[in-house]
Amino acid sequence: SLPYGGRHKLFAEYKPVGYEKVTEVVDLNVAGNNIPEKIYESQITFFKGKEYSVKLLDPENLTAGKESSIIVEFRRDGQIINVDELENYLGEKAHAVAISLHDKNFAHIHPMVMDDKLNLHLNLDKSGLYRIWIQFKINGKLNTADFVIKVNHSEKNETINNQHNHH
Repeated sequence: SLPYGGRHKLFAEYKPVGYEKVTEVVDLNVAGNNIPEKIYESQITFFKGKEYSVKLLDPENLTAGKESSIIVEFRRDGQIINVDELENYLGEKAHAVAISLHDKNFAHIHPMVMDDKLNLHLNLDKSGLYRIWIQFKINGKLNTADFVIKVNHSEKNETINNQHNHH
C-alpha cells in the first residue's frame, strides 16, 4: 500500500543461499493523488524522530570513487546511546542504503562497529547528492532515519565502482 500516486521506484536486495547478492529494481506508476517531488539542494545530516535523533558526523569529505567512512551518533532524550543498545538487524547493528538523487542508482552501505561507534563504510560512484536511509532496532522496534549527503567530484575520472560486489 503506497500513500500517494505517481512514479515510484522499488529496490529489493537479497542473497539466495549459494548465489551472489541480487538487487532488483521495479518501476511503478501508481494511480492516485501525487505529491510534489521534494527537491534537495544541500546536505541534511541530522534526523529527529519521535523517540530518537540520529546525526552523521563529518560527512563533508566524501569523494566519488573513494572508500569513505561516516560515524553515526544516536541519541535519546539528548543523551548519546551506546551502540551496544542497538539490536542486530539483518546481521549488523544497523542497515543502510544510499540512492543518488541524480540518476536514482542504489548502493548498499556497510555499517560496522569500530571503537564503540557505528561507522558507515561507503564507496559511491559519482559526485552529487544522495539520500541515505539508516534502519536500526532498539527494544524490538525498527526505526528509520533519513539524510542527504553530498559526494564531491573526484580529481580522477569518475568510474563506475560497483560496490554491490563488496557485500
